[in-house]
Amino acid sequence: MKNVNPLFKRNIVLIFLLVLSITVFSCHSKKTDPKQERYLNAIHSNQIKTNYILVVPRAGCGGCISDATFFVVKNKAKLKGDLTIVFTGVGDKKLLAVELGNSFLKNKQVKIDEKNYFLAPEIASSYPTLICVGPEDQINYVKDFSPSDKKLASNIVNE
Repeated sequence: MKNVNPLFKRNIVLIFLLVLSITVFSCHSKKTDPKQERYLNAIHSNQIKTNYILVVPRAGCGGCISDATFFVVKNKAKLKGDLTIVFTGVGDKKLLAVELGNSFLKNKQVKIDEKNYFLAPEIASSYPTLICVGPEDQINYVKDFSPSDKKLASNIVNE
Protein backbone atom coordinates (compact mmCIF):
# COMPACT_ATOMS: atom_id res chain seq x y z
CA MET A 1 0.00 0.00 0.00
CA LYS A 2 3.06 2.24 0.32
CA ASN A 3 3.43 2.55 -3.41
CA VAL A 4 -0.10 3.87 -4.02
CA ASN A 5 -0.14 6.89 -6.23
CA PRO A 6 -1.07 10.10 -4.27
CA LEU A 7 -3.39 11.10 -7.10
CA PHE A 8 -5.27 7.82 -6.67
CA LYS A 9 -5.65 8.47 -2.92
CA ARG A 10 -6.98 11.95 -3.63
CA ASN A 11 -9.52 10.58 -6.13
CA ILE A 12 -10.71 7.98 -3.62
CA VAL A 13 -11.19 10.71 -0.98
CA LEU A 14 -13.09 12.90 -3.48
CA ILE A 15 -15.36 10.03 -4.48
CA PHE A 16 -16.02 9.27 -0.82
CA LEU A 17 -16.90 12.93 -0.14
CA LEU A 18 -19.16 13.04 -3.18
CA VAL A 19 -21.06 9.92 -2.11
CA LEU A 20 -21.35 11.25 1.44
CA SER A 21 -22.67 14.62 0.18
CA ILE A 22 -25.26 12.98 -2.06
CA THR A 23 -26.42 10.79 0.83
CA VAL A 24 -26.77 13.71 3.23
CA PHE A 25 -28.62 15.96 0.78
CA SER A 26 -30.95 13.23 -0.46
CA CYS A 27 -32.03 12.50 3.10
CA HIS A 28 -32.95 16.13 3.66
CA SER A 29 -36.71 16.19 3.19
CA LYS A 30 -38.92 19.16 2.54
CA LYS A 31 -40.64 20.16 5.76
CA THR A 32 -44.40 20.44 5.37
CA ASP A 33 -46.99 21.72 7.75
CA PRO A 34 -48.99 18.79 9.18
CA LYS A 35 -52.19 20.84 8.95
CA GLN A 36 -51.55 21.55 5.27
CA GLU A 37 -50.85 17.85 4.70
CA ARG A 38 -54.20 17.01 6.34
CA TYR A 39 -56.03 19.49 4.08
CA LEU A 40 -54.30 18.07 1.01
CA ASN A 41 -55.18 14.53 2.10
CA ALA A 42 -58.85 15.52 2.43
CA ILE A 43 -58.78 17.28 -0.95
CA HIS A 44 -57.12 14.37 -2.76
CA SER A 45 -59.25 11.75 -1.03
CA ASN A 46 -62.36 13.53 -2.31
CA GLN A 47 -60.80 13.84 -5.78
CA ILE A 48 -61.11 17.61 -5.85
CA LYS A 49 -59.23 19.39 -8.62
CA THR A 50 -60.51 22.97 -8.27
CA ASN A 51 -58.65 25.93 -6.77
CA TYR A 52 -61.47 26.93 -4.43
CA ILE A 53 -63.17 24.56 -2.02
CA LEU A 54 -66.02 25.56 0.24
CA VAL A 55 -66.32 23.04 3.07
CA VAL A 56 -69.70 23.12 4.79
CA PRO A 57 -69.95 21.08 8.00
CA ARG A 58 -73.34 19.69 9.02
CA ALA A 59 -72.79 20.59 12.67
CA GLY A 60 -71.36 23.65 14.33
CA CYS A 61 -72.40 27.27 14.10
CA GLY A 62 -75.98 26.76 12.93
CA GLY A 63 -76.56 30.29 11.64
CA CYS A 64 -73.20 30.38 9.85
CA ILE A 65 -73.82 27.04 8.16
CA SER A 66 -77.38 28.02 7.18
CA ASP A 67 -76.22 31.36 5.74
CA ALA A 68 -73.45 29.77 3.67
CA THR A 69 -75.72 26.94 2.47
CA PHE A 70 -78.52 29.34 1.53
CA PHE A 71 -76.01 31.55 -0.29
CA VAL A 72 -74.62 28.77 -2.51
CA VAL A 73 -78.04 27.26 -3.24
CA LYS A 74 -79.49 30.69 -4.10
CA ASN A 75 -76.51 31.47 -6.34
CA LYS A 76 -76.09 28.03 -7.93
CA ALA A 77 -76.41 29.48 -11.44
CA LYS A 78 -73.61 31.99 -10.67
CA LEU A 79 -71.10 29.60 -9.06
CA LYS A 80 -67.65 29.91 -10.54
CA GLY A 81 -66.38 26.88 -12.40
CA ASP A 82 -63.24 26.69 -10.27
CA LEU A 83 -65.21 25.87 -7.10
CA THR A 84 -66.14 22.66 -5.35
CA ILE A 85 -68.65 22.69 -2.49
CA VAL A 86 -68.08 19.88 0.00
CA PHE A 87 -70.59 18.88 2.64
CA THR A 88 -68.91 17.02 5.49
CA GLY A 89 -70.38 15.29 8.52
CA VAL A 90 -73.48 14.28 6.57
CA GLY A 91 -75.42 11.74 8.57
CA ASP A 92 -78.35 11.34 6.18
CA LYS A 93 -77.95 12.03 2.46
CA LYS A 94 -81.70 11.87 1.87
CA LEU A 95 -82.33 14.56 4.47
CA LEU A 96 -79.62 16.71 2.87
CA ALA A 97 -81.29 16.21 -0.53
CA VAL A 98 -84.63 17.32 0.93
CA GLU A 99 -83.03 20.41 2.50
CA LEU A 100 -80.98 21.50 -0.52
CA GLY A 101 -82.79 19.94 -3.44
CA ASN A 102 -81.76 16.83 -5.28
CA SER A 103 -80.74 18.77 -8.38
CA PHE A 104 -78.34 20.90 -6.33
CA LEU A 105 -76.66 17.81 -4.86
CA LYS A 106 -76.29 16.29 -8.33
CA ASN A 107 -74.38 19.37 -9.52
CA LYS A 108 -70.85 18.32 -10.55
CA GLN A 109 -69.46 21.05 -8.27
CA VAL A 110 -71.04 19.56 -5.16
CA LYS A 111 -69.53 16.65 -3.25
CA ILE A 112 -70.28 14.84 -0.04
CA ASP A 113 -67.23 14.02 2.06
CA GLU A 114 -68.51 10.51 2.75
CA LYS A 115 -65.54 9.46 4.86
CA ASN A 116 -65.40 12.83 6.68
CA TYR A 117 -61.80 13.62 5.78
CA PHE A 118 -62.51 17.30 6.41
CA LEU A 119 -63.50 16.45 9.98
CA ALA A 120 -59.99 15.29 10.93
CA PRO A 121 -59.20 16.88 14.32
CA GLU A 122 -56.39 19.05 12.91
CA ILE A 123 -58.63 20.74 10.33
CA ALA A 124 -62.23 20.32 11.52
CA SER A 125 -64.17 23.55 11.83
CA SER A 126 -67.57 24.51 13.19
CA TYR A 127 -67.81 27.12 10.44
CA PRO A 128 -68.03 26.92 6.66
CA THR A 129 -64.46 27.19 5.38
CA LEU A 130 -63.11 28.46 2.08
CA ILE A 131 -59.84 26.85 1.02
CA CYS A 132 -57.75 28.29 -1.80
CA VAL A 133 -55.30 25.86 -3.39
CA GLY A 134 -52.48 27.25 -5.50
CA PRO A 135 -50.11 25.65 -7.97
CA GLU A 136 -48.35 22.45 -6.98
CA ASP A 137 -50.81 21.68 -4.16
CA GLN A 138 -49.93 24.65 -2.02
CA ILE A 139 -52.64 25.83 0.34
CA ASN A 140 -52.77 29.60 -0.20
CA TYR A 141 -55.30 30.25 2.55
CA VAL A 142 -58.03 28.74 4.69
CA LYS A 143 -60.67 31.20 5.91
CA ASP A 144 -64.00 30.99 7.67
CA PHE A 145 -66.59 31.74 4.99
CA SER A 146 -69.46 34.15 5.39
CA PRO A 147 -71.58 35.47 2.51
CA SER A 148 -71.44 38.90 4.16
CA ASP A 149 -67.69 39.00 3.41
CA LYS A 150 -68.07 40.26 -0.16
CA LYS A 151 -64.38 39.80 -0.98
CA LEU A 152 -64.47 36.09 -0.05
CA ALA A 153 -67.87 35.61 -1.69
CA SER A 154 -66.51 37.04 -4.93
CA ASN A 155 -64.13 34.07 -5.10
CA ILE A 156 -66.99 31.64 -5.53
CA VAL A 157 -69.74 33.47 -7.45
CA ASN A 158 -69.81 35.54 -10.62
CA GLU A 159 -71.54 38.85 -10.06
